[in-house]
Amino acid sequence: MKRLILLCLLCLGCGGGGGGGGDNDTFAGVWRGTLRIAKNNCNFPVDQQFQSTLTVNQSGTDAAIRTPSGNDFNGTSPNREELTANKVEIVSCGGNVTAQDFYTITMNRGAGDLYDSEVATVTISDVSQCDGSLLRCELVYTGTFSRDDS
Repeated sequence: MKRLILLCLLCLGCGGGGGGGGDNDTFAGVWRGTLRIAKNNCNFPVDQQFQSTLTVNQSGTDAAIRTPSGNDFNGTSPNREELTANKVEIVSCGGNVTAQDFYTITMNRGAGDLYDSEVATVTISDVSQCDGSLLRCELVYTGTFSRDDS
């Protein structure tokens, strides 16, 4: 399970891709930045930082984020300042025991005088817990991303 979680998180930094520029009222477009580890209580080593690209598609308040590894996260953007997208996966903990991985990507562009349509704080978290176990593993990365309007 540890290897699978690590692989999933590291794939967020692999490759690049697609999309186009967005307008100031949506998150649509390609966002690039560097993520740094903010929390790791999983008892295995992970990269302390890595670069990543997130492609955001948005229609109204519905939003989808695609990572370079092809993982899709679905969510909402209730306003022009924030977007939250989630994905849940069932993975094996070994034998017949399974775990639920709860992935969340949050993007925040600030509000009021701090609002910036082209820069967002991005937080990516992964919480895993094996069925019937008190083992809980949480990885959190955070960083600043800029929209690539090219």
